[in-house]
Amino acid sequence: MNLGPIELAAVPLLLLLVAFLLYRAQRITDADLQRWADANGVSLPSAGVRVRRYLAWSRRCRALGFLGAIGLSAALAEGIGPIEAAIFGFVGYLLGALLAELVINRPAKASGVALLKPRFVTEYAPRWAINGFRGASLCFLVLVGAYSLTPLGARWAESATAQVPDANPVRFVASTLAVALLVAGVEGMLRVIVARRQPASSPEDKAVDDAMRAASARAVTGGGLALLCLAIAGEALGFQSLEGVAGLIARILGAAAIVAALVVWFALSKPRGNRLAARTHALSA
Repeated sequence: MNLGPIELAAVPLLLLLVAFLLYRAQRITDADLQRWADANGVSLPSAGVRVRRYLAWSRRCRALGFLGAIGLSAALAEGIGPIEAAIFGFVGYLLGALLAELVINRPAKASGVALLKPRFVTEYAPRWAINGFRGASLCFLVLVGAYSLTPLGARWAESATAQVPDANPVRFVASTLAVALLVAGVEGMLRVIVARRQPASSPEDKAVDDAMRAASARAVTGGGLALLCLAIAGEALGFQSLEGVAGLIARILGAAAIVAALVVWFALSKPRGNRLAARTHALSA
């Protein structure tokens, strides 16, 4: 496989990223715990053991998802370049993040106390992210429907050489089911996180529990929304073979959706200390 200068430059960057993820997955330091506690406005003694387990699961699942997706894409697609491999790796990374939250927040035997105050998902994840996730699912279905069911190239490009996707109702149904499973999974996980019983212990432990709920809710929402953005990018780039303005719009939309996936994930996967601390204090008062 012949690689261009950009792809050659991307190879060492991809290797460095893999090394960085593996290093972080195997090393949870006291400084990591202190940063997490400071960002979330909780005390480190109360957060120590639970947060170390949370960070370990999160980092290891994300790293394994990244490596697994790269390996699977290399095995199934011949001649895949480092940039495409990185995108597939990002998909696996997000799936690993969702898997970690599923394991950490899985229903357990009844312990602790039930929440006395009704709690809502929007108390733990931004409303714009939740609404964006639901809107992105509809946007994806519109694009996949156009790609699978209508020969848009015949309308947008008069050239007979334009490569127009063939009508494929099976593909539309399969994609619709996949998105429905993703949406149901994310929405269900958010409700499990919010409704989880709270430990009947000190106010400090309850504050840690509340901060971990917020971190999990943001990770699940961010992972689901980023995955949908990548799915939208894939569908949009399916129209890039169209000639003229239509093909240009498809490429711009695809690139914008990839950037949006990165921005959304990094925005939601990082705690917002002051906001979380204020909410934790209000809920525990």
